[in-house]
Parts: sequence; structure tokens; C-alpha cells
Amino acid sequence: MYVKENYNCNIVSLDKIKAIEWFIKKDNVNIRILSLYRSPSLNESDFVENLQAHLSASQNIYDLEVIVRDINIDISENNYKNNSADEYLNTMSEFNFVSVINSHTGIEDSTYSCIDHIFVKHNNTNFD
Repeated sequence: MYVKENYNCNIVSLDKIKAIEWFIKKDNVNIRILSLYRSPSLNESDFVENLQAHLSASQNIYDLEVIVRDINIDISENNYKNNSADEYLNTMSEFNFVSVINSHTGIEDSTYSCIDHIFVKHNNTNFD
């Protein structure tokens, strides 16, 4: 990934999750972008637990937060019986994140899935 040098970027340690976090301040708006990758071999519940801890540590600090990337947890309607997907979506909801990708992002063997996600949260900020 390329990050323009005048933006603050950190490599985040979330156990076995690969993550990069950007902090941007524009027109007095504090923005955090968190890019994550969860390997399909990493336990989904462990991933959600690590994500919860990271989100709890920085709750309501930023005016706008965006979480993007390849999570490898299928949140499509086809996977509605998956407890890990429910746990993941409940966590995102608990922290007031809203999904902005609500369609299929992957097709494998004629099976559709939504494993690439973008979640957004804004804390009462007017973005003119």
C-alpha cells in the first residue's frame, strides 16, 4: 500500500491480523482509516475478539472512521446461519459502524459471498 508521506500511518498489531491505520486531519476533522486482512486460517472468533479490543481502546476519538479490507467472513444473506458472521456484525453495530458494501464481493464455484467489507462511522460531524 502507498501512503502519502504527509499522512500519519501506523502498522497495528492485532495478534495475527495484518493491519495498517492512517490518521488524517482535514479541516479540523479527525479521520481514522483502518485497513485489515484476516487470513482464512485465522479463527473468526479470535479475530472478532481482537477487533473488539482495538475498537474499545479508541472509541469516539475520531470524527470519521472507516474500516476497509478483506476480512474473509461472509456477511451475505447466503451465510445467515454463521455465528461468526453474526458476532462480527454485532460487534460492528455495537461500535456504531455501518456497512457500505451490501452486495457480493466474491464468486467461487457459482457461490456468491461478501467477504470484502467497508464500514463507516461518523460521530456527529458535519461534512460539508
